[in-house]
Order: sequence, then C-alpha cells, then structure tokens
Amino acid sequence: MKTASSSIELNFANNFMEKSDVLSHMEEGIDLEQNNTGWFNPIPELMDGSYSLYNTAFQFYHKFKFGPHQSARVIKNRIPNHIWNSYLKFTVERNPFDKMVSMYFMNWGKNGCNREGRSFEDWVKRGQNIPYNFPLYTWKGDVIVDRVLKYENIQQELSKLYKELGVPFQSLEEKAKSTYRKKKDYKEVHSSYTKQWTESNFKNELDLLGYEY
Repeated sequence: MKTASSSIELNFANNFMEKSDVLSHMEEGIDLEQNNTGWFNPIPELMDGSYSLYNTAFQFYHKFKFGPHQSARVIKNRIPNHIWNSYLKFTVERNPFDKMVSMYFMNWGKNGCNREGRSFEDWVKRGQNIPYNFPLYTWKGDVIVDRVLKYENIQQELSKLYKELGVPFQSLEEKAKSTYRKKKDYKEVHSSYTKQWTESNFKNELDLLGYEY
C-alpha cells in the first residue's frame, strides 16, 4: 500500500499485457482487470493460516481468486508451484515515515486539505488503515519474494529489473492515486509522538532496508 503498486500495474497493462496474463481489480474507476477470477483450492491457506477463514470463504464463494493487496503467501497458495518457482517475484517498499504521511492524506485529505479536521497525530492514534506492507511479502518473518525495490528509486530500480527480464523500459509515467497529497516533506508533518510510533511499529521495514528518519 502506498508504494506505486497501482502505477506499476497500470504500466504493465499499458505496455506488456497478453490475453493470458492476470491483472487484479483496481480502484478509482480503472477497469483493466482480467483473468483474476475463478475457483481455487482454499485448503492450503486455511491450513497454514495465511488468510483469515472469513476472507478465504468469501473470496472462494465469489471466485475472487486474485485481488489487490493480497499477500505473497496467499498468491503462492493459489497458483501452481512451477509458476511460483519459475517467475520473478518483486514488491516495492517505501520509507515508513513518508508512507504514513501519504496514507494519511489519502484517508483524510483531498489535494492536501484535511477534510474532517483530523491532525496526522490524531489519525495515527486512531490506528486504522495503517500501511503495514511487511506481512504482505514475508512469511513468518522471512522475505519470500525475490526482490524488494525501494519506492524512492523506483525509476532506476524498475529500469534495472526490466533490463534483466529483456523488457524495454523508458519511465513509469502512469500516476495512480497521486492527487491526494501536496508536495510536502514528511518531516513537516510528523510530531515527536508519530516519529516514535512509526519507529516502533515499522521496525521490520526500517531494519530490512535501512530506512531512517
């Protein structure tokens, strides 16, 4: 969440999609989904607890096989082993201090305006829609994808990745969900409380990728 995943998916859809490829449902009226529905075997994820009983049952009943913000473990359980083992899996992570501010503006502001009068600190204390991404690309604390790219260097890192795959790449021009926040340094938004809170609650991401305030 808040790591340009929708923009990257749009880039794939606009440039490289084939009829057999999978594109999950996207928000904000972007209707590009394909091959993301169908039956799947629910037993593996029920046995290992990688998804809640409710989520698995609901998605199985409605045939929501692939959706936004599913964890790598859930996807692994829903595709054949040979595909998981042979495909390159990557995700994007972002400095948690910046990511928190970005999520705040998306939740409570339109174009940077605080619609409901909640300060950033109030939003953090509320504790809803916190962008914890670490559980999405790890399992029992171990990273299970092949690459974790940094949002801050996304153009360069995607260019390198595409080159390894033999895919042409010029730039990530697609901009999804980019109208909520004014261009404001996250340090202008954080308080002493929210800084300490983020340090404590995003320790895994900070340690893994060396992010600092």
